[in-house]
Amino acid sequence: GDVRTGSSERRSLAVTNDGNATLEVDPSSISGSDADAFTIVSGEQTSLAPGETETYSVAFGPDEEAEGYSATFELTSNDRNLSVPLAGDGIAGNASLSPSTRDFGSVQLGSSREQTFTFANDGTAQLEITSVSVTGDDASAFSVSGLSTGTVDADGSKNFNVTSSPSVTGSATATLEIGTAQAGTTTASLGVTGVEQDIELDTESLAFDRTRLGTTTITTLTISNPGNAPLN
Repeated sequence: GDVRTGSSERRSLAVTNDGNATLEVDPSSISGSDADAFTIVSGEQTSLAPGETETYSVAFGPDEEAEGYSATFELTSNDRNLSVPLAGDGIAGNASLSPSTRDFGSVQLGSSREQTFTFANDGTAQLEITSVSVTGDDASAFSVSGLSTGTVDADGSKNFNVTSSPSVTGSATATLEIGTAQAGTTTASLGVTGVEQDIELDTESLAFDRTRLGTTTITTLTISNPGNAPLN
């Protein structure tokens, strides 16, 4: 059957003496091209009186994702030799995040911008999401919605949103981290630039010289924008 890489499952087989004399069973063994993936975890050399049974337990623990692991469980005795085919498939989850990097561009302070991300399991086994977080010095500029802990089926995916709401001007970066029990942590890099206009006048008041009636006096007032966003 299907067994996740890095883990194992056991199956049992029973040897019974249906005869009328003692059955001498030699040590069991496993042979074949994939013998290393199978282990005898219980059952040993023994003598079985008529009607007695010895149970053998064999574990399958694949070390990589692949189909068609095969080997043979072999048992010799003073009656006859027994061979039992062993088979299994190694399966694994494969986590990915798309996009793996996202620049939210310039975002006005006091507003926000939302982007859609996809967490995908391209493998052959379920993945269990154990944590969803944003880390880094500027983590507070980003938030995640629509993704929580739980399972993602093989060849399955989940869409979710990341929102950027910068609180200070200038660039901000952080890392989106999705932790799984089977495939470790998958990350995406996040970036945004907080922008804000800043209107300034070159004077706090204007004083005009004495002006004759019927004439006009002109003075200059300068408006500047030392901020990092256009001032309209």
